Amino acid sequence: MKFCMMLMILVPLMTLGCEESTEPSQEGPLESLPDESSTDVGAYSGLDTITVADSTGGSEMGTSDVTEGEPDAGSDVEETSADAIADVEETEPVEWSEELCKSDEERGYSVGEVMAPLDFYSCDGEVFSTENLCGAKATWVFIVHAWCGECRKLSKETEAIAKEYVPQGVAVVQLLVHSYEHQLPTSTDCQEWTEEFGLEQTLTLYDPVVKNILLQESQQTGLSVFLDSEQRIVSKEHFYDAESVRSTLDQLMGQ
Repeated sequence: MKFCMMLMILVPLMTLGCEESTEPSQEGPLESLPDESSTDVGAYSGLDTITVADSTGGSEMGTSDVTEGEPDAGSDVEETSADAIADVEETEPVEWSEELCKSDEERGYSVGEVMAPLDFYSCDGEVFSTENLCGAKATWVFIVHAWCGECRKLSKETEAIAKEYVPQGVAVVQLLVHSYEHQLPTSTDCQEWTEEFGLEQTLTLYDPVVKNILLQESQQTGLSVFLDSEQRIVSKEHFYDAESVRSTLDQLMGQ
């Protein structure tokens, strides 16, 4: 009898305990959300609304909308938000592309004209059209001869200029048109030139078919061609000092 009475007391208590343990915690689904102190999601904690893709094309929900019975919701939110942040970071700054060319004007190669497309080569031997520079806020094309002392002098400072202006949306380009041996350049010449002057943010191209002659207006070496945001040729200069280049770029940028 005593044993039966003990069972009658203990069974309800055990049942009550099971019910409490199976009830979802209000904070359970949010445990997988990143800590605001995490270095991986520094910008994440400021998001009020998160877009979560689903089979119907997507829906919006706030972190407070995560409901009971959805144990995977937190991880889905975390992954989707991280992807969204990564996409924003990857799209800044805007890449240059021929798709961004907007002018319908007649084009040419003289000062005041929107520059017509020219095909050169990247150091890996791939064709590179100047149309791919569309979208830049300004462009500096420095036409260099490897044997030209003044060209080499300014080339030593070109990468410093690129590191200063490329983050502002400026395209800095060196176009190699002659090798050290006064020959038309090859991809090897282009690569050696890039390595010699440590050109990383500077876009280095070479011209093995003398198309640069369309931009030349004299026999003088080291021509600098400056373009505005519409790819219009603003000026052609024979600068051999970095400060003159910076001054011209500042004027193009409205500084």
